[in-house]
Amino acid sequence: MIRFRTKQREEAQVNLTPLIDVVFLLLIFFMVSTTFNKNYEQDITLPQSSSNTVQSDDKKIEIIVDASGKISVNDQTLNKNSENNLKYVLGEMSLPKDTKFYYRADQKSPIESYVLVTQTLASMGYQNLFIVTQQLQE
Repeated sequence: MIRFRTKQREEAQVNLTPLIDVVFLLLIFFMVSTTFNKNYEQDITLPQSSSNTVQSDDKKIEIIVDASGKISVNDQTLNKNSENNLKYVLGEMSLPKDTKFYYRADQKSPIESYVLVTQTLASMGYQNLFIVTQQLQE
């Protein structure tokens, strides 16, 4: 009986050194070619009013925003500041399209609240939004 020698099978191995080199070269390329933008805060001066005209109307809706950004509509505070919640509260009031809205906000309130209010009112078809300011003291 003839015995054949069986060759031991060698397991195939992948050399990862060239792959790692290529990955590092790509990383260096993207790091060098990318520009990083820094977000700078802009110093802005909010408008002040020296006018002492006062608007009065029976059909007025006051939208009040505190310093933390919490929105209230005629003393009814929203659970969450979202367009859907504001639309729901205003929709419950069934207001005519010529209703005047008075936006009264704290000086340190976030601008996102103002954007939310204006976008919501515009999407609902309201156009009369007045910003309440404080009389400039000299």
